[in-house]
Amino acid sequence: TTFDDHMSPYVALEERSMDEQLHKASLDGTVDTRGERPVFVSSTNLFIYMKNSITRCTALTKEKTFFLLQRAFQKKLRSYSLVLEKKLPPPLSHNAAKMALVNIQGGSSGMGSHSSSSQTTSTVYRIPPDEERTICHVIDTCEYCADTVEALEDLIRDKIGDKYKEKI
Repeated sequence: TTFDDHMSPYVALEERSMDEQLHKASLDGTVDTRGERPVFVSSTNLFIYMKNSITRCTALTKEKTFFLLQRAFQKKLRSYSLVLEKKLPPPLSHNAAKMALVNIQGGSSGMGSHSSSSQTTSTVYRIPPDEERTICHVIDTCEYCADTVEALEDLIRDKIGDKYKEKI
């Protein structure tokens, strides 16, 4: 449409708004427990924002600008996955991981060198006290996002211009 050639500032504005939401999400641990599964409020807010953004954009164009907007959604959802990943405890260092494996297995007696070397390549995590709930919220939020992304994709595919449908 006529608007598409002049809409890059609009897409940039939507990206900046989503960046602000991602920054807030990294600082906020508020959980919504009203739904099917407890999820971080930031995830529902992000998807609501995206849906409203789709409504704003498609009121003017369903072509190139909308396609660029859905690309921005992809990028921001990848960034949100990193926000969620940072809510998880970090893996133990290599030496701490080896010690944890030895402690779990009750010492190194009876272990051949083959099994020892294959275990050192594993990533080991130690869940800090009282962090189990946060880990469950991260998992539930990831599941919610996976389900919601499919619905978002369907919505975009239904609304976007025909020449862009196969690129979604």
